[in-house]
Amino acid sequence: MRRWMTALALLAAPVWAQGDEPKEEEAGDDEVVEKPEGFVYTPAGRIGRGERDAPTAFVRLREGGALQIRSGEEWKDGTLNDLAKFLKEFVEQQDREMRKDTKSAYETVAGAKVSRLFVSLDVEPTVPWQHVQWLMMAAAEQKYWKVELTDGTRKMLVFLPADRGMPKEPPLEIRISVHAVARREKKGAWGGVAVNRPVDVRYKIGNEETADLTDVKDYIRKAHKAVKDTPGAKIGGEVKAGNKVPLSKMLDLLEAFEASGLETMSFYGNAPPAPEVRDAPRLPYPLRNYPAVD
Repeated sequence: MRRWMTALALLAAPVWAQGDEPKEEEAGDDEVVEKPEGFVYTPAGRIGRGERDAPTAFVRLREGGALQIRSGEEWKDGTLNDLAKFLKEFVEQQDREMRKDTKSAYETVAGAKVSRLFVSLDVEPTVPWQHVQWLMMAAAEQKYWKVELTDGTRKMLVFLPADRGMPKEPPLEIRISVHAVARREKKGAWGGVAVNRPVDVRYKIGNEETADLTDVKDYIRKAHKAVKDTPGAKIGGEVKAGNKVPLSKMLDLLEAFEASGLETMSFYGNAPPAPEVRDAPRLPYPLRNYPAVD
């Protein structure tokens, strides 16, 4: 159980107040273990280009929070709970079919039994990143780790963390982190409801903010160059984002990491959806970019 809880912890880790850095906490079984000088011990996913190489479950998320699942050639409206049920049944059905040819819909990655199938997430560019993470969580909960993420024009393969386990002497891992923050908001519609939507997204690199992706690419390239020869270290990227940051801006950021040669990737996220959200006919627009602080 711990293997997939750790993978979900990376997707569902709590976010911090805008502009603040996360405080170091005592590590538990499912938490990232912070070490001095920027080193962390953590499993990580990765990103990349390429084509799907296995049977695929197709999912769409439209403007307004409408979730659709493809059954055969037909698209049907659904909830997050419907998606979880569909993904479970899909891998079971594919496994029965593949076993007729002495194959399987499952594989073992780092000691964990996972699905070898893909989930294709076709998400409209304006959909908030929080919703994309909820879809990735739904996939991870059903032990899918291969995701195709597309906005209809661009495409990125996202491989969710398949826990490498926590050996006594885990490898050093250096994360080059960029934080996407939503700035300025105005009233807009979301599924017929008036909400506050961001009109500007900036990227926080260190203590500086920029809207220019060239600055982000330069930062990633220079940071990568500075640490790439660290003995014994695994080097990867980390993306953080406010809940309201649209998918289009996050794809920009993922492409910047991928272009730099950094494919290992951690997704710093937010809490899983509440039970009422999992049953909602439309995913509600985030009220805040970050959880309220008591």
